[in-house]
Amino acid sequence: MARRAITVLALLLISGLALMSAACGSNAKSSSPPANVSGGASASASRSLTAGGNNTTQLVARLRPSVVHIASEVATTDAFGQLVPQKGVGTGFVIDDQGHIVTNNHVITLEGDTPAQKITVTLSDGRESTGQIVGRDSPTDLAVLKIDADKLTPAELGRSGDLEVGQDVIAIGNALDLPGGPTVTKGVVSALNRVIQESNLTIPDAIQTDAAINPGNSGGPLLNM
Repeated sequence: MARRAITVLALLLISGLALMSAACGSNAKSSSPPANVSGGASASASRSLTAGGNNTTQLVARLRPSVVHIASEVATTDAFGQLVPQKGVGTGFVIDDQGHIVTNNHVITLEGDTPAQKITVTLSDGRESTGQIVGRDSPTDLAVLKIDADKLTPAELGRSGDLEVGQDVIAIGNALDLPGGPTVTKGVVSALNRVIQESNLTIPDAIQTDAAINPGNSGGPLLNM
């Protein structure tokens, strides 16, 4: 994956739909990057979708099977040497039929950038699998997990270079870890080429959006129309 495509929001494309991994996650960390980043569909793909009559409801239905719920757990010790459990929650999306899932690093790491000892991935159909960390990169806040499951619906990696300011976008993620499935919010691409700098994060070429993002959205996709 190109370096510019690794942001607090992972850049993806599903059949012409630009996807983004949302920036603000719910876990033991109190801080989160201020902007969200997405990839963009080509003009021809966008025209094809419009001509096909796709609306927000259809786009969400098309993408939802790729979106997963991620719960992470780790046990740390307090000042008295007692074990203290920490839990986090976020979102991810399937990128191939081998079970690889992209999410944010801070979703599967807790206090002190400690990798979670237990990661539970819940698919859109309710199946649960144990997630194994394949790789993670703290400076770009990107992580890849792998689960052992079949009948997956992967998203396809895509380009972000054709994305334009003002395009409508839809975010899907487990905002606030509310029961009943992922939350859907809608906004626009607010700006391009932002730079996110926070503690050990330095992410160039970020794409800003005003789509509502809440704790728990981290790792989830954003798509354009």
